[in-house]
Amino acid sequence: MLAAAVVRFGIGESMFSQRFPDGWTWNVNSIGLTGYPDETGQFAEGTTLADDPLNISIRTVTAEADGAPVGQVNITDHYETRDPLTNAVTWEFTSTATVDAATGRYLDGEFQGDYYFLPQNVAKSTTYTVTNNTYLSLPMTFQREETIAGINTYLFGHYEAIDDTLANMSLVALEPGQQVWCFDFSLEYWVEPRTGEIVKFREWCDGDWVIDPATNERLYAVSRWGAETTGDDLIMSASRVSSQLNTYNWVAVYLPLLLLGVGSLMLGLALYKPNRTQSRQSSVKATA
Repeated sequence: MLAAAVVRFGIGESMFSQRFPDGWTWNVNSIGLTGYPDETGQFAEGTTLADDPLNISIRTVTAEADGAPVGQVNITDHYETRDPLTNAVTWEFTSTATVDAATGRYLDGEFQGDYYFLPQNVAKSTTYTVTNNTYLSLPMTFQREETIAGINTYLFGHYEAIDDTLANMSLVALEPGQQVWCFDFSLEYWVEPRTGEIVKFREWCDGDWVIDPATNERLYAVSRWGAETTGDDLIMSASRVSSQLNTYNWVAVYLPLLLLGVGSLMLGLALYKPNRTQSRQSSVKATA
């Protein structure tokens, strides 16, 4: 029974007590959409993002303890889109951050208290403020439960306009005071609640617009874009999370129960002692 406790509360908790352990990675290779305005700065009348050309969206996020303060990790987040025919990079952005390895939260600076992604053991009743890549302090709220590729997930989403200036710095030359906003935006994470790992994600912007912040007037469009985990990428993502969850269940649940059962059986055998004196007396009487 002691062994069961050691496995459950020692090994099990230590193996799965960090949202971003050293060497953690998240790779996404998905099909996206990107559209651009015409020479007037407007999208073609009667069209939506769903009508725009496909692209390849590639995102690689890694966490490393090397060079980070004790208990923290340095996260490198590289995102790019490529032309599916030429493989030429059409947009890319790399960001870095240092967060608490256990919780995934920023411990100081402008985004102190924000999560990089959602944490382990997510709660439906909690709104999590997320900051990663070009997304800054976005509140994510629980929407519903969904089963994705056999995995029970919690869908958390953000459905409000965002300041998207940072993501567009390489695409447009802004005049002093101008900003880029996406007014029809959604970001969704389908997460496995125990591990906090993202099984599926979707990001959607029906139009980035250069605006005059003083009047909120839309001056001209920059682009519209979206991406979603689908196909083989969704299968690989679900497989990775399922493997991690199965490992956790074996170390933290099944193995401790097995050891507890074996320990109980051994204890019962140790406590069971036949009355040998009575047996000998019975034997003598029988002989006489």
